[in-house]
Amino acid sequence: MSDITEITNKYRETARHLWNSVFQFLDDGKKGFVGVEEALFISLVLNQAEPYIDKDEIEAEYVSSIEVLPEFGPKGTTVMYAFQSGNSWNWKEIQLSNRLIKLKLIHFFDWKEYEYREFQYARVRVIECTEHADIVGSDMLVEAGMCNYNRV
Repeated sequence: MSDITEITNKYRETARHLWNSVFQFLDDGKKGFVGVEEALFISLVLNQAEPYIDKDEIEAEYVSSIEVLPEFGPKGTTVMYAFQSGNSWNWKEIQLSNRLIKLKLIHFFDWKEYEYREFQYARVRVIECTEHADIVGSDMLVEAGMCNYNRV
């Protein structure tokens, strides 16, 4: 396992800057940004990780080679997880206090899609969670700047 937090944060900052300074102002900015964001992720994260991560992994539901570990304070950490309610998806806040969790990166996320964005959250897939076994397989949002990212 190798720590790729620095290169992941550089990607996040670069993507945030390009969206906020250029793409959000274009007529078709969201559509155009998708390809740029993917190219940045491949160049700045996948190709810089040791050993490099195959770009085919970003076509999957989550990047299996990137594990996300939230930072835990004395009282744990607060996260949101997705659950289905009828025909819609809802997000519920929960507290995690146990580090026995395995999360895989999906992408960086903001609630706003067309305005100023911070890429505030890492959207992850819960692979293992001893503390809340009922959320395994769910998507979770964790504060992106409060995570470590590891190449596994």
